[in-house]
Amino acid sequence: MCAHLRRSSYWNKALKAVAAAGPTWRPPSSESLRTTLLDEAKERVRVAVDNLKDKMVESGVTLTSDSWTNVAG
Repeated sequence: MCAHLRRSSYWNKALKAVAAAGPTWRPPSSESLRTTLLDEAKERVRVAVDNLKDKMVESGVTLTSDSWTNVAG
């Protein structure tokens, strides 16, 4: 395990969440991670960005990001 990962608060939160789920919890399949779950996450981000864009007109905020391209479309 990468030492940087082990020091991450996200790692600890993730392990605690898995432990709390109990021994019957199963991780999502690689198929659902790259299809259904990814599509749902993209939609949540799109809605959040759209909400920010609506507020930008009122507040004058500029939204920037680095570039990322979804090669799958």
